[in-house]
Amino acid sequence: MSIFPRNLNVVGLFTFMLMLVVPVQAQSNYGALRGIVSDVQGGTLGNATVTLTSDSTKITRTTVTNSSGEYAFSAVDPGSYKVSATMAGFKAVQRNGVVIDSGNTIPLDLRLNVGAVSETVEVTASDALVDNGTSYNGQLIDSQKLQNLPNPGRNPFLFSKLDNAVTPVGDPRFVRFQDQSGSSTISIAGAPMSSNNYLVDGVPITDFSNRAVIIPSIEAVEEVKVQANTYDAEIGRSSGGLFNTTLRSGSASLHGVLQGETRQTNWGANTFFNNRSHTARGAAEFYSYVGSL
Repeated sequence: MSIFPRNLNVVGLFTFMLMLVVPVQAQSNYGALRGIVSDVQGGTLGNATVTLTSDSTKITRTTVTNSSGEYAFSAVDPGSYKVSATMAGFKAVQRNGVVIDSGNTIPLDLRLNVGAVSETVEVTASDALVDNGTSYNGQLIDSQKLQNLPNPGRNPFLFSKLDNAVTPVGDPRFVRFQDQSGSSTISIAGAPMSSNNYLVDGVPITDFSNRAVIIPSIEAVEEVKVQANTYDAEIGRSSGGLFNTTLRSGSASLHGVLQGETRQTNWGANTFFNNRSHTARGAAEFYSYVGSL
């Protein structure tokens, strides 16, 4: 028999349920862009218009510099962009091929020359941007690496071995995209084994054993950022590293891929010890089909 009144039990249960219903905020896989617009003498230009245009989707965002000539774009999808700045009495300037990756703030200052607004100074090649916008350490695995480098298991997380801070300690046979345990058995930056966090478009996909329960196909991934040590506090929930994964989205052009892969038992040799004990090789059929549009 309960020593509390029944109505008190109901109130307590209702209060506990309300405590469980809290908003869950996804962690960010976006990037950001910031900088200063100035003239050739270094004087800052307030009220200049800065436009950010995606190379793939052609979607544009526009902002205006403040009185100090500063501008900023937050929550930017990873990808390649064009950045332009215009102001009355100055030639427009356009910077091409500005790559913004996940979890990173790219600094980009723009300088305007005196002239007509109809004139445009287009910068198509320049020195690589110095990343002084964030302090974290990480390895970017972009779409070019994902598509062109060999990957026997077609597992995008397998490319983490390109990072010098990553120590793979699992069974090297289990590298397929269905081998959650095998591909998650790594150490990042000297942290304990299997103590890492996995995000897909900002959504955690890590189970209680610190495994990635969903491993997306290479065709579905735009980039993977392996972050270690000084990543932002919003990441949390990890004593090791972070796989910040961004999925591919549509673009202004129609494209797709169709891929199939199979492995049969009789295509592979038996092991040495099985041959010595006259044991038949075990079944090893494997089928993988991928399609996207």
